[in-house]
Amino acid sequence: MEETEITIRDESMTGTIRNQFVMKVQNENVKVKDLIKSRVFHEVDVFNRSKSEFFQGLVQPLDSDSVEGKLNHYKMREPKLIDAEKQYYLALSAFQKNGFFMLIDNEQYSDLEEEVKIHKNLSISFVRLIALVGG
Repeated sequence: MEETEITIRDESMTGTIRNQFVMKVQNENVKVKDLIKSRVFHEVDVFNRSKSEFFQGLVQPLDSDSVEGKLNHYKMREPKLIDAEKQYYLALSAFQKNGFFMLIDNEQYSDLEEEVKIHKNLSISFVRLIALVGG
């Protein structure tokens, strides 16, 4: 099966790119939940191999604190590996609770079961929603 490189971006509500990386996807058609899984497993793998105390990812891991002023950056309370499966379920939950949404080729996807046709130059943006104080 052929692999396709796709670019993943984390964007603010105003379109500012906060993080960007390339990952490989092996299928021509995947579901939204599978794209989330690929992304989460990729970022957990990068963190676990780096031995860093800071995790940069889609959702906050358990046993971590947000890094002030840095969207999607978390400091682990104690050194340990992150469980990719648990992190994936946290991401699915956040998606279903509107914690973030996905723009795929500038079209919003809101159903985990929606199919996405993978192609070269596919644009996938994760836009995290931040609750307003008092709102």
